[in-house]
Amino acid sequence: MDVSLVRSVASRAADAAPSASQSGARRIARNAAAVFGADSWTRLVSLVLVIAIARALGEAALGSYVLALAAIFIGSATTSLGLNPYLTRELAKSADRREHQRLVGAALGARIMVGAPIALVLATGTALLPIGIPSAPLVALVALAIVTASIGELFAAALRGVEAFGAVAGISVAARLLLVAAVALSLLLGQGVQAALTVHVLTNAILAWFFYHALRGRIGALGIVWAPSDWRQLLPEALPFAGIGIGAIVFLRSDVLLLGAIRGPAEVSWYASAARLLETLELLPAAIVAASFPAMARLQTTAAGYAILRQGVVRGALWLGVLSLLAVGALALLRQPLTALLFGDLGARAASTLVILVWAVPPLFLRSLAGHVLYAVGRQRDVLVVLLLATLASTVMNLLFMPVWGYQAAAVSRVVAEVFLTGWLGYLALGQLAPRRWQRGAGFGKSGRVLLGLGIGTLWSTVLTFVVIPTLSDLAHQDRLFPETPASVYIALASVVMTVAATAALVRRCAHEAVRGLAVPAAGPGRRPLRSPPC
Repeated sequence: MDVSLVRSVASRAADAAPSASQSGARRIARNAAAVFGADSWTRLVSLVLVIAIARALGEAALGSYVLALAAIFIGSATTSLGLNPYLTRELAKSADRREHQRLVGAALGARIMVGAPIALVLATGTALLPIGIPSAPLVALVALAIVTASIGELFAAALRGVEAFGAVAGISVAARLLLVAAVALSLLLGQGVQAALTVHVLTNAILAWFFYHALRGRIGALGIVWAPSDWRQLLPEALPFAGIGIGAIVFLRSDVLLLGAIRGPAEVSWYASAARLLETLELLPAAIVAASFPAMARLQTTAAGYAILRQGVVRGALWLGVLSLLAVGALALLRQPLTALLFGDLGARAASTLVILVWAVPPLFLRSLAGHVLYAVGRQRDVLVVLLLATLASTVMNLLFMPVWGYQAAAVSRVVAEVFLTGWLGYLALGQLAPRRWQRGAGFGKSGRVLLGLGIGTLWSTVLTFVVIPTLSDLAHQDRLFPETPASVYIALASVVMTVAATAALVRRCAHEAVRGLAVPAAGPGRRPLRSPPC
């Protein structure tokens, strides 16, 4: 055999690997830009519609419109049955078009036969809300809006599974533009909330129709699978995703509800205004991770892909960490002018809340990455359990400390809950990607030592935050040592101490193990963790 020929082929193969990696990175960047642009446009359209309805119809009509949209949002999240992320993952893992058609048909059949009755029940419940529309047309409009939105989201999830992010973004942007124009026309014609909801239903139907044809052009003819046996194969894996979606809503909104019940609407406005800024910041990491998810699901099917996935996740975590630190610095420096510009008279209180919540940005940026790694390897049930425990911990802290410290307690509890949630999800995700000796400690049910350490650290940090730091703050103001420093600065410092003190030893050891593991062959797909944590 010609040695020079062998060397030439090997050299070309070595050059092709970085080229393929760079091509994949560029594709993910384009997809992330498409997701970020579409999500940002959707939020802008929602804001424009709220402003237009408030100016044209008044506060009462705006309240009715917001209530109806909230019912539609909750209904579409419930009737999705968790099939959207499941479908994206399974289509990305397979290259067989017949399998794609079977999965989409079965998911569509389950969505219609199981989700439609749920949508009707939820829509009937909206008749009890003070929306100001007769019961029969209201129930019909809300039910149709839920069903059409749910089917459109299903087709969009399937398109993301075949990495058609550009098509999803383009169709979504065009549909939102049509929605704004149609609602504006109805307002100019003197119509009310009922006409606006009718426009929503028609727009959702048009959106689903275009998604369907875009998907059909990529995977071929589509039909509905009515056999319940196919649904039973999908739903056990998909329903945990539905639980995660509902649990995430509770995790993000329970503190607002508790704050309103305990301290009143004024403090809710101070806290919620700052929390909305964090939710806006989350659009960027969410777009990056959503664009990477099909590649994650595809890579984890082979041992070689696992090695690539592991390295990509470590690099992605580093980049997201850098972006989060930049966001922390920018918010810390610009919090006062930014909140004053956005919230007017609420700016001062929102700034004092933001100086605490800003420390939730790093775990917020990394949480989505860790969760999607677990989604890709089929451990969505563990994500659901961790999310429920984090919600429980946040609720307990709020009930204990919110009556005394109000919105500041809500902010610190959110930081603690984000650190707890991201730390545990990251621990489980590393256990799926790192070598066997790390996997021995990454079992969900076998990580008691780690959880005990996190629990003790969190308890001590909470005591430090709510007892020691406010006392020092009062002493500082009495002695005139720092007369211009608000108490929230001390609480922000306590958040830093909390994060470092509770997790420093664990992160140091675990990060060392993870970096060492990059040179060791991957554990392979479907590997279940074993026993006893190394940390």
